[in-house]
Amino acid sequence: MNLSSPRLVADCNANLGEGPLWHAPSQTVHFTDIEGRRIIRYNPATDQHDVVLKRKGRVSGFTFERDGSMILFEEQLVIHRSNDGAERVLCEIKEGNHERFNDVKTDPEGRVYVGTMGIANGDGALIRVERGGKYAILMEGVRCGNGPAFSKDKKRFYFTDSVAQKIYVFDYDRKSGNLSNRRLFVDVPGEEGFPDGTTVDAKDHVWTARWGGHMLVRYRPDGSVERRIKFPARQVSSLTFGGPDCTDIYVTTAGQGLDKMPPPERGGALYHLNLGIRGIPEPASRLAG
Repeated sequence: MNLSSPRLVADCNANLGEGPLWHAPSQTVHFTDIEGRRIIRYNPATDQHDVVLKRKGRVSGFTFERDGSMILFEEQLVIHRSNDGAERVLCEIKEGNHERFNDVKTDPEGRVYVGTMGIANGDGALIRVERGGKYAILMEGVRCGNGPAFSKDKKRFYFTDSVAQKIYVFDYDRKSGNLSNRRLFVDVPGEEGFPDGTTVDAKDHVWTARWGGHMLVRYRPDGSVERRIKFPARQVSSLTFGGPDCTDIYVTTAGQGLDKMPPPERGGALYHLNLGIRGIPEPASRLAG
């Protein structure tokens, strides 16, 4: 089996597959189908996938707490879902003209950084959510907030505005969670599609998915392209590292708007590959208490 090429592992027909996250205790990967309003789990040991959660609202991203419970970023609500299924709203983002949350990522202290999509272009934002539901709006004027990620040394923070086709980098202060000194990391060429979900590997290289571009792109820390990996699906949306040694790469795709196209270009499946490159395990969030 050639693990260095993308291999379809979960043909789940996701309308908008996004936000994959490795769950180390169960050795499974979870991801959301935003418009399908469900969270799906894939188990590499059995090569099977199932729906673990169905929702009334759109869950754009989620995190795991240290006790295994979940934080759901659903529409404009941040919801804690305990292991027994009980739920409570930690906060609701009322400021601004947000349509819904989008991509999320946890920092080393358990805070969560989340991009939003605005009802109109430029109404989105970057928001930091802390323990108990306290939150702060860190950046406004975003068209489609996406791809939050932290550098290996946790001194830099990456953030994507997909529609603007730009990936930014900030200085990140771990103690306070504050961001400063925003500058452009990459200006994505239009023919490559839109930059989407992002992660950073153990060599401090930055990976981004290309919505509409049939690919993943790996950047060196200086912003130069190290490699491009082509996918059969057109809308490659996000990725995460997982597996026993954190070298398995799981990649979500989306079928949204491509109903008339044949598979696999239509997308909606979960893919896997292993290049022998080690990722960085994502920390647990600490929002519920």
